Order: sequence, then C-alpha cells, then structure tokens
Amino acid sequence: MGRPTCVQILSSVAMLCEDCHRLQHFGINRINGHAEEMVAHLAEVRGCTVEEAQSLCDQRETMFLQLSAFEWDLDLTGLAEFGIQVGPEVLGMERRRRKAENQVRKSVSYFNYLSQG
Repeated sequence: MGRPTCVQILSSVAMLCEDCHRLQHFGINRINGHAEEMVAHLAEVRGCTVEEAQSLCDQRETMFLQLSAFEWDLDLTGLAEFGIQVGPEVLGMERRRRKAENQVRKSVSYFNYLSQG
C-alpha cells in the first residue's frame, strides 16, 4: 500500500524578493551551503534575532519532514485567476520534479540524522 495522497492547492500569489523566495526553499539552500545567509536575511526581514530566525527555519523543516510522509498532488487551477492556464503535461512534470526533490531531501535529512549520532 502506498502513502496517502494529499492535494496542495495554490491559494495566493505573492511578490517576493529573490532572497525571500529562496527562503521558501530553505532545505535545498541549506544543502547548497546558503543556510547562514538565508537565516540572516529572515532575521533582518522579520526584525528578530538570528537565533529566533533559525528556530523558525527549524520548525519549517520539521513540518516539511512530517508532510513528506504523504504523496502530494498539486492543484494550480488558482492560476486561472491571473489568466494563466496550466495543462496536464506541466502538472506531470511538477509531480516528477517534486518527487525527485523529496527523495533528495529525505536522503540528506537521514544522512544528517546519522551524522549526529
């Protein structure tokens, strides 16, 4: 039996600076060695300490790991509100990309877990 499938629904679109966008993908930026600069940017934008920003990033990573227990479909129909139509071929590519990213993140997280012991 496979993992349960959930649907992630695009509910809004927001303009972000490049660094804030990179914060949305913190895990991959951590893997690529950009964690410190991402945490510093978050602290600056939120007006908090680096320690508080790191705690927020840690909480997000924990949530990501919990949500990774599920298979996810992506509903981009909300883009129609902005005049953007997404065809099934795009959705298929997105699913494959997300599945590959999840595998990489899980492998890295597991490696980090083993390294701490």
